[in-house]
Amino acid sequence: MTPLKYLTLIAFTIMHEVNGAWTIEKGLNCGGAKYSGQNLVQFRNTHCSNERHGFYALNQYSHPRESFEDETGISLYFLRLPTVSQSGTMLYSTPSDHYLAVNDRCVFYYGASITGSVQDNQQVTSNQIQRCVPLTGYF
Repeated sequence: MTPLKYLTLIAFTIMHEVNGAWTIEKGLNCGGAKYSGQNLVQFRNTHCSNERHGFYALNQYSHPRESFEDETGISLYFLRLPTVSQSGTMLYSTPSDHYLAVNDRCVFYYGASITGSVQDNQQVTSNQIQRCVPLTGYF
């Protein structure tokens, strides 16, 4: 990742953190395995380990960033989005965790969901990717 793309991703993170949405943490090591639409949980359990390689976090509400490779060879980062309880506490209840697929160029929205979230146990295939929104569009 070039320095500019790296800074773009960090700026993207900071913008969302200011809004209280989420932070980025280096997450699961998937050994370069390719994600091709299979069940996310099964893929994670089969190809990924919990080995950590450091993290970037702006508060205690950090969460895993799972790195996969898409069919074009671009790394995708599945960001687990927190659920906020009525008391304001951020929760991560499985299997209702949601993921947003991000790479160093854009955010992928799944289906018709404007939030771009996908359930932990939902099948994700390439035809569910409706559009790619450049990260620069968020600033």
